[in-house]
Amino acid sequence: MSGEMKLLPCPFCGNEHPDYERVGTPRQSCIVACGNCGCRHESGDEGEHNGSSWNTRASPPPPEDGWKPIESAPKDGTRIMLSNGKDVAEGWWVHDEGGITEHRDLDGRYIGQDESEGYIGWLDFDGGMLPEPTHYRPLPPPPAALEPKEQHD
Repeated sequence: MSGEMKLLPCPFCGNEHPDYERVGTPRQSCIVACGNCGCRHESGDEGEHNGSSWNTRASPPPPEDGWKPIESAPKDGTRIMLSNGKDVAEGWWVHDEGGITEHRDLDGRYIGQDESEGYIGWLDFDGGMLPEPTHYRPLPPPPAALEPKEQHD
């Protein structure tokens, strides 16, 4: 199919590769579908405008409880709340390819090394959530500092 515009990720699950189920023409509607969550969008888009309403649709409001699908979580080391539906923990995304790390003293002399197999995935302070997290939410802001109480003699 030629002339279709590049589609934005699915607004519900974050799938980066939604696809045209049917290209719009003057005689049939355009249908864009997500092969991951099953979301479908049918419109009157046609020709070079195929997919334009998919790309300009409003994103759904976040759930009332603030939890979002893990696929849309930041993967830059930002600390967030993770949940697998059973447990909740503070965590972050780790992308460590592993390898050998050399250690040197302040003069640059070799003093040892560590070898690591690496780790790519969600990590929390307990070492990793099992089963894997399915949802996340930003950390709440810290509480306001308390004013010191005056002492009465």
